[in-house]
Amino acid sequence: MIKKYQSYFPLLIIILGGLFLILTFTYFGFKDDNVYRSTNQKVSKVQYVLVNEDKGAVFEGRKYELGADFVTLINQDSKKSWQTVSRNIANAGIENGQFDAEIIIPQDFSERLLSLQSIAPEKATINYRVRKGQNEISNQAVQTQVNDILKDFNQRVVQMYFSSIVGNLSEAQINVNKIVGAETDAKKYLMTNIQDPFKELSGGFNNLSNVSSILDEDNKGFLSEQQAFVSSVKTLMDDNNKSLEAGSTSTKEAKKSVNENIDKTNEKLKDSLKQFEDQFNLQKKQFEDQFNLQKTQLENQRQSDLSGYKAKYDGLNQSMFKQLGNFYTPAAGEVNSSGVYTEFLLNAKLFQETQTARIDELKDEIKQLQSQVETLNDLRKQIAQTYYGSAEKNPDTASEEDIKQAIVKLMADSKENKVNLDNRYRQMIEESLPQIPADTLENLLQKLIAENIITDSQSKKFQDELTIVRRYAKNFEKEIGKEGNFSYLEAKPEHNAIIPINSREVTISIDPTKDNRISLKTDHTEQGSLGIRNLTDLLPVLKTELDQKLKSYGYISEWSEVSNHEFSISLKKNPTEP
Repeated sequence: MIKKYQSYFPLLIIILGGLFLILTFTYFGFKDDNVYRSTNQKVSKVQYVLVNEDKGAVFEGRKYELGADFVTLINQDSKKSWQTVSRNIANAGIENGQFDAEIIIPQDFSERLLSLQSIAPEKATINYRVRKGQNEISNQAVQTQVNDILKDFNQRVVQMYFSSIVGNLSEAQINVNKIVGAETDAKKYLMTNIQDPFKELSGGFNNLSNVSSILDEDNKGFLSEQQAFVSSVKTLMDDNNKSLEAGSTSTKEAKKSVNENIDKTNEKLKDSLKQFEDQFNLQKKQFEDQFNLQKTQLENQRQSDLSGYKAKYDGLNQSMFKQLGNFYTPAAGEVNSSGVYTEFLLNAKLFQETQTARIDELKDEIKQLQSQVETLNDLRKQIAQTYYGSAEKNPDTASEEDIKQAIVKLMADSKENKVNLDNRYRQMIEESLPQIPADTLENLLQKLIAENIITDSQSKKFQDELTIVRRYAKNFEKEIGKEGNFSYLEAKPEHNAIIPINSREVTISIDPTKDNRISLKTDHTEQGSLGIRNLTDLLPVLKTELDQKLKSYGYISEWSEVSNHEFSISLKKNPTEP
């Protein structure tokens, strides 16, 4: 029964753990007031990332980088967390949640700002993006802060541009004052140096007055242009203020929409919490019922297993006591039994006695085997001495000459030993003995030795063979052959004889790509073999004649002797010829 429910234990533990976590989170959720306040709180610290792609612009011969100036201005803001990175890093940070808002200064930022004095000025823009994945409240809060930053940025840009305009106006005023001063100085110079000496030239003075009037008119025109420029800047600032007011109005509307969304979200959250509470209570009741049921089943199983295992344990205990009792005392109903332990001791003693007797027998057998080994060694040495001529030699180390000498010695020295050969082999020897004239062969052998016709090894071999023949004749009681007649022929001088041979002209074809073998043969075999005497000396002569004929073809010949009636010819290119 336990094994049946063991498979449910892991599932039960998982269910209990899950319910415990749900209850814990629910308890802290209802207890912590931050759960209700989180929907009304704004983001405490927003991470901003600034991307400056401005390439700058040239205005009045001077290079301006207003994007970099704006970055420097923003970095002085210690109230907000700013980071300046490239576009790729900023996009990746927005995607993975590292940054909450991304502000991008485009490449033509300075160029558009410095085009306000052109005929058709372009509006400078700044792009921004808020990270997705946050709740609606956080998004609205971040967007509000971004709008505030852009508003402040617009004001700073206007201030920066207005400062530039004021600086230009101041510089223009200084230049006008210089022009007016120069005009006054010129007028004084004319009156002092020209009017007095040349009063009679009234026409020239009138011209000078006209020039002065023209300068006054130019000054008035410049002032009117300056006033028009100031008016355009004022109009631009008014338009900027209107756009800021429109942005503030849209922000208020967004805030109102956010508040409405918060109210709706709170209502939905309350409904969800109520549904969760009802579902939790229902599951809690079901779990308690299931838990109580399983608890009752486990208790019943425990009681059943306890009684069953106790009975098995008691039976095993009785069986063990019974077996231990039989170990020392004879079992009930057994007549010749004295107990397991006593029988074990008797068997051990019997085994020890049997083992001791067997050890003694093995020692005797070892002594007998050692004696046999010594006998076999003596026999081996005797056999080696008899058949190999030395007790230390064996079939691997003994030479054929050692074996022959040992057999000869055995046959010469033995008087009582009889030769035991196969009947057919013995019959062949007995039939051959009368045909062998041993004494005559002995005399012939001595004569050959005296004349140095045979070597010492050959004479020793023949002498051993004669000894074996005499030994066989003695053992078989057979007569050796009668004496034979041998004539020793003396060497006679050679006689020159001319044997006529039919001459015949033969044409030989030689293949220059391989060796060509020439062989001389005769059909008259009764006259002996055909050969060329002094072929070695003849071949160079033949080579010279053939090379003379091959010279025009660029070849030379190679001749080599194979035998006294055979030689080979091969052709190759003459290395000396071009």
